[in-house]
Amino acid sequence: MTNGQSDCWRRGGGRSLKLMEVYVQGEEIVGVRRLRLLRGTTAGELRNLASLLRRHPTEDPLWLFRENEKVPQRDAQVLKTGEGCRFHLHRCRHVEISVHRGGATFRLCVAPATTFAQIIDELCARGHLDESEVGIQIAGTQTHPEPTRHVGAYVYYPFCQLILTITDKT
Repeated sequence: MTNGQSDCWRRGGGRSLKLMEVYVQGEEIVGVRRLRLLRGTTAGELRNLASLLRRHPTEDPLWLFRENEKVPQRDAQVLKTGEGCRFHLHRCRHVEISVHRGGATFRLCVAPATTFAQIIDELCARGHLDESEVGIQIAGTQTHPEPTRHVGAYVYYPFCQLILTITDKT
């Protein structure tokens, strides 16, 4: 391991294959999956590979997003190594978020790779919340998603929306 990147040696040639690790979450992908890819892999190649991790194949277009970015990766775009190698594969291009607190409702439109921490940061930046006092719960459930989880992990196409309730931290 050198600077967080794995080196793999091919027998017989002695050539070094530089590998990078990426993490993928997504619609119909169980948990967070770690993949080791050759440096120089494109977003299109990762999208095709990650689509094989889905429980059910689909003919619908799949979008690949880098964590907390609003725009999907272009297929020809070479993946960057290092920090931020977390991706989300989803059929939804956007997720409509409704956040309820008391009698007020706040609306956001985010990418499926948006983390719940990013949603809290956005609501705090708009002055709707105080981060030290709140938690998030999926409306109608007892689920309190982890801050590092992607919104898209709780949304299934074609219903690209999610209702959240703000709760007091205890």
